[in-house]
Amino acid sequence: MVEERNIEALRLDCALGCVIGAFIGDALGSALEFKSTITSELLTKALEMPGGIYNNAPGQVTDDSELAMCLLTALNETAPDFSLENIAKYYKYWINSRPFDIGSTIASALLPLRDEEEDLANVAIHASEYFNIGSKSNGSLMRASPLAVFCRKLSVDEIIDIVSKEVSLTHSNQTIIQSECLYIIFIAHLIQNPHDKQGAWNKAMDYLNNCNDEVKQWVHDINNSPPMPGNPMMGFAKIAFDHSFRQVMKTGINFETAMREILVIGGDTDSNAAIVGAIVGAYVGYRELPDNWKIKVEKFNSLTMKGIRREGEFLNQTLVNEKVRSLFEKAPESIRRS
Repeated sequence: MVEERNIEALRLDCALGCVIGAFIGDALGSALEFKSTITSELLTKALEMPGGIYNNAPGQVTDDSELAMCLLTALNETAPDFSLENIAKYYKYWINSRPFDIGSTIASALLPLRDEEEDLANVAIHASEYFNIGSKSNGSLMRASPLAVFCRKLSVDEIIDIVSKEVSLTHSNQTIIQSECLYIIFIAHLIQNPHDKQGAWNKAMDYLNNCNDEVKQWVHDINNSPPMPGNPMMGFAKIAFDHSFRQVMKTGINFETAMREILVIGGDTDSNAAIVGAIVGAYVGYRELPDNWKIKVEKFNSLTMKGIRREGEFLNQTLVNEKVRSLFEKAPESIRRS
């Protein structure tokens, strides 16, 4: 019993590391977004988490983590059941909140939800299929960390089912769907089996056999090609996918080093760092995340602090830690849909 309590504590630490690690990456990267060249001076300043280019405050996250908060809240409300409609409902709330940052792929899929009252998931899916079949943007990967917590006990087939459905709300391209399934399979294993990155890799590679040639090429390139540059294909999902697995499969993983190395490539720095932050955070765990970054992100309250005011409990960063803990406890052992 004591051993089981200890392993559950480690799993929770990994779950918190995953989600909070993503939020930290987002908040750090928002200071450097869209820059093609990152000087040592710019990087040093960004690592102080000074706020971002949108006038978001120190520790205040952007669209990446706001969508993750929507997902985290929606999953919590129905867990252990899974409701795609509830997730779409919170994405509607978000699109109606006048977000200060939004990418074109996300906008194309979610703007049609603004005045809809029912069948929200299908509205988003149809918009995604119509507008976004060619998009290979990182807009689904950047919000994905809560899915790994929800899916930690599920089989690979169940993870594929859940992740594919959630991604389809904004992205209809099969390469994006399959690459995110692989990413979540890996992280979910890391949460449930702390520090077992080789087991996570083996499980992800088993799934890779069912992926299309493009996803197989992405994985091949991780081991056989130079790292992806941050530019000129800013926002391309392969960039963060590539760096995520390079970072987590290293010997001697350090979260701060991972942040430095992903930020310095420039480009879509907040999304790239959020995606890398989730996978590296899941490996090192919450306790290994730098305290100064955790405090800035978890204590930020847009209603009482300087920054961009964001209304709604579902966008309250001070509740994220508590919601991750709750979702961790509610994580299903098999899929039940509501």
